[in-house]
Amino acid sequence: VVFNSRFALVRMESDLKPEKNSSPVRDPMLAACMLVIGIFLLAGNNVWAETVEVIGADGTWGDVGAPGDPGAPGDSGQVGESATAVASTVDTDAANTARAVGGLGGIGRDGGDGVDGADPGGDADGGDGGSGASGGNANATANTTVSIGDAFAQAEALAGNGSFGGQGGAAAGAGQAGSDGLVGDGGDAQADASASAGLDATIRATAFTRAGNGARNNNDGFSGAGGDAISTAQADGVDARSVVVQSSATGGNGDFATAGSGGAAGDASSMAAGTNTGAGWVILRVTADARGGNGGGASGAGNRAADGGAVVASATGTTTGAGQVEVTARVTGGNGGFGTTGADGGNGADAILVDAASGSSLQRLDLIQTARGGFGGGGAQGGIAGQAGMARSSLQATNPGGSDIKAVVSAVGGDGGVGSPGSDSTDGAEGRVAVTATAAGIVQIEALSIGGSGGGSANGQAGQGGPLRESHHRDLRGRDGAVGLRQRLLQSRQVDHTDAGACRCRGIRGDATSRP
Repeated sequence: VVFNSRFALVRMESDLKPEKNSSPVRDPMLAACMLVIGIFLLAGNNVWAETVEVIGADGTWGDVGAPGDPGAPGDSGQVGESATAVASTVDTDAANTARAVGGLGGIGRDGGDGVDGADPGGDADGGDGGSGASGGNANATANTTVSIGDAFAQAEALAGNGSFGGQGGAAAGAGQAGSDGLVGDGGDAQADASASAGLDATIRATAFTRAGNGARNNNDGFSGAGGDAISTAQADGVDARSVVVQSSATGGNGDFATAGSGGAAGDASSMAAGTNTGAGWVILRVTADARGGNGGGASGAGNRAADGGAVVASATGTTTGAGQVEVTARVTGGNGGFGTTGADGGNGADAILVDAASGSSLQRLDLIQTARGGFGGGGAQGGIAGQAGMARSSLQATNPGGSDIKAVVSAVGGDGGVGSPGSDSTDGAEGRVAVTATAAGIVQIEALSIGGSGGGSANGQAGQGGPLRESHHRDLRGRDGAVGLRQRLLQSRQVDHTDAGACRCRGIRGDATSRP
């Protein structure tokens, strides 16, 4: 439990006028009185706070295998310790913070070399390398519920990274070398934050997650996969002054494989919700953001880099009274891994939002959706570059509160994979938007759709810009040996209705439709 008494003590020292030979530090009675009064003041203003931080221990490494006939295997690393942090109170603390950090996976040790023993022939097998361990998971939960005063809740979960494995021991004579150890994956991360309070309160709930990264494979085989990330945040008020909700999730990255295929990327999911009941005026901001992990790279013909991680996000904000309400849902697909020395590149992940932002207000409601596709991974020395991820953002916006609405929708396609010497590039992906808005008051729509850039090529076919599924756009194609250009929608339309009961509609780089 964290108690901040400095403010109260300083305040009391400035108000009290001790005698000439007396001071708050030297007079025990005065100091005791000040402490009691300070605690009373702080309790009355509800500024108690609880902070819980749990850090998981890193996995141990173990020992290297001893040489022999055969060589002894190396020890495998131990899995990083998972961490769970919970800070949850009702009517005791105004601020709760939970932070969980997963431990790193332990490193796998090398196997012992084969050394000819007493048996005839001079041959000895090497010992197998130990496997690297996965990182620890992280789970954080913060909940703050108060009847009087402000409420804050913050949950942060950081998962541990995986570790690499040991090399197999060398053989003696005609013996067989030991197998290389496997590598560890990144841990998963999950955070949940919730806060609620009443009259004239400031309420904030924040959830943040970052999954662990997979380990690099310096030997043969797959590299480690990134972990998945999930974040959820919710805040509820009753005639509150402001309600702010933020949820962010980032998937772990897969790592590079020196002589194998890349590790899979982690997925990301984010949800945010905010509500306020009562007739009062409130500032309500709700944001959900999800970013997929990047796929691990690969090396060698016949191997393939991993695709980018998938993403999901949703956000909603509702007040029964008046106020400023802004709701944002944002996703970024993970990038594909890069392929080298004949390996293929991974595909960028698609970013798709369909009615992911919603809400209601007696005043203007702003709904924002942003989707960005992942980049395709490059290819080299004959490997095939990865495909870019498409971006689609579709929204049917309404304001059940009956007032104005503004819908801002954008989609940016991912860039195509770059072709290094001996490989062709791939095209940029499309960006597609579709939006309608319905409200009793003024309606505004802004729609932005951008196709991704085609991948450049040092010695091959460059990719073309991503297509747009609207009219009046230019088709810009990359030339041989050039960087493919990005396509942009050039159309702009603005329509103003002045008759009673109608609404205003504005389109920016896209079509806009409105209904009274």
